[in-house]
Amino acid sequence: MERETIPFVDVILPAAGRSSRMGGVDKLLLQLEGEPVLLRTAKIFDKFLSNRRIIIVTSRENYSEVSTLVEHTCWQGEAPVICLGGATRQESVFAALPHLSGKNGLVAVHDAARPFLEENDLLAVLSAAKQTNAAFLCTKMHETVHCLDNNVAVSTLHRETLVSAQTPQVFSASLFLEMAEFAPTGAFTDECSIALAMGISCTPVFGSRRNRKLTTREDLPMETTKNFTIGQGYDVHRLVEGRKLIIGGVEIPFEKGLLGHSDADVLAHAVTDSLLGAAAMGDIGTLFPDTDPAYKGADSMALLKKVVGLISIRGFSIGNIDATVIAQSPKLSPFRDAIVKSMCKAMGIRENQFNFKAKTEEGLGFTGAGEGISAQALALLYKNSTTM
Repeated sequence: MERETIPFVDVILPAAGRSSRMGGVDKLLLQLEGEPVLLRTAKIFDKFLSNRRIIIVTSRENYSEVSTLVEHTCWQGEAPVICLGGATRQESVFAALPHLSGKNGLVAVHDAARPFLEENDLLAVLSAAKQTNAAFLCTKMHETVHCLDNNVAVSTLHRETLVSAQTPQVFSASLFLEMAEFAPTGAFTDECSIALAMGISCTPVFGSRRNRKLTTREDLPMETTKNFTIGQGYDVHRLVEGRKLIIGGVEIPFEKGLLGHSDADVLAHAVTDSLLGAAAMGDIGTLFPDTDPAYKGADSMALLKKVVGLISIRGFSIGNIDATVIAQSPKLSPFRDAIVKSMCKAMGIRENQFNFKAKTEEGLGFTGAGEGISAQALALLYKNSTTM
């Protein structure tokens, strides 16, 4: 199926589990190649589906952190909706009902702990569900399966007739509503089980074994190859009268401001260049030339956010950034927290991923003489690639 022929898809990501098999540590907030598992999973649908709504169903304990992560992430489409889940997977999935788009399309339920879903598998299961109203990703059984009785193996199942169910599990919107009415609560462990209990057959779509679920700690080691790149950024602007002084998106009270074609935010420019350098995508002057009237007086934070989106499309995610502003005056330390929050919001990262320092040059050089302000930045990016 081509992307253009896909109907509207409501994507439900149940993420309200207790991670009991992970020792109580919430696996969805663990870092995977520089970003939380939950975000990595949600971005799959954001990247491959343009006609969609993503609904993240989270726990009360994690609601605030998940909301912050979603708010500070650059999305290609509409940002995900967040709602509270229930005590069981089934209750959590159907807790998303009030947030469905109401469009007569498809509903896809995908484990938030399956961050390795591939585009071909996603499109294949959506295509099957469009034709049959109910479809699910699965893999063939390669191991022999025995039945136990009182902890003793008593029989062997024919694996040729068995499949291991994965997600997404996809249904027509009308069928999904019927399923919710049929079994609003209970102990069904996946959505196909509900459909089967209603007497509705589900189409199996054989996908990649890479689409595994992160369930125990053993699933995490060696799951990814951490390919990382490093970039350096530098910028300098002259201080002049009659201009606002903007540092990291924050207006600093001062009698002078920085001269430039844009708002001359020296910190934002240095960080932007460090990201472009790590991604081998040139520099800020190439992307946003000062000869282009479109960028006259431009908001540098908007340009930074755009670059974060561009490197994300290239498969990069931010590991961390260390930045320094060199200014004899004004003193920037009182504005440190505001600058960090502003920069992190623009880049969609957490505050522990961005370090900001302000230094003077003890009266030496052009910055020490108060003629200008400079900034330096180092960025570490992860290239999102997976291995078996």
